[in-house]
Amino acid sequence: METTKHEPGLFTMNMVHSEEELLHGLKHLMGDVGSDCDEGDEPQQEFLRGHETMILYRNVRKKYSTEPGIKEGLHCIETFRTPEQGLEAAYRAALCRNGPVREASALYVAINPRNVSEAHKLTQANYSHWLEAKAGVTREQPKGKNREDYLGTLDRALRCNILRCQARKRLDMIDVDDTDPTTWLRRIREAIGDEHIDMITQTKNGYHVLYQGKKMNPQEHRRLQNVLSENPGKGPMEKVTRGKGATVACALPGGSQSFHKTRIIYCACQRKQRETEEETV
Repeated sequence: METTKHEPGLFTMNMVHSEEELLHGLKHLMGDVGSDCDEGDEPQQEFLRGHETMILYRNVRKKYSTEPGIKEGLHCIETFRTPEQGLEAAYRAALCRNGPVREASALYVAINPRNVSEAHKLTQANYSHWLEAKAGVTREQPKGKNREDYLGTLDRALRCNILRCQARKRLDMIDVDDTDPTTWLRRIREAIGDEHIDMITQTKNGYHVLYQGKKMNPQEHRRLQNVLSENPGKGPMEKVTRGKGATVACALPGGSQSFHKTRIIYCACQRKQRETEEETV
């Protein structure tokens, strides 16, 4: 369904523009293709351990909107354990009404597995205090809330905690806030080396570079740090930043940021295919 400002009550699903690209991107994030598989190998079926999950969400951001009064925040946080489930989760997260909220929305996916067990412990440890302080709910008396409201609040708290609880780190990310691929993106690629890069996604304002930092040697790390240290400034002037913290997420390939279609411009599969072709020549 096409987005239109003339029918603000309609729901739109066009935040997913390419199922094929979305599935391919999720397979990279889950170690099924690219640098973690040799040519001809079967995709890894046991990438996620029993207590782990992947997670994506719709993020509403003021900077994407032309309308005032947009309320920022994460919406429709969805978990998944296979790329196919990730596609279904993306469609659920993308469901929002046309108009300013749709314009301000973007689909993101956390780049590393989340720890469900730790999230349950965190939720269990603080749910009583959180509900009483923030929602006016105690164990003894729901205080006007019906069962659906009570359980819905708990469910949202758990999903937020899952997002916060990183199980392990396989990928790192550099956010390039420059749309010219011949400037800062080229410098970042040269510093990291394509052999360590898993995927590069073109975003609304630049690029997200996903790479395996643990495979880089000290000299390569110093080279990357030198590029990062040459930022022209902070805030709006900043051109390259390293993703920090446990909740690092990238733009979902095959999805969108506002009305910009995000897409993969490079992935480890392309490098492996090129290397194979060179060996056969």
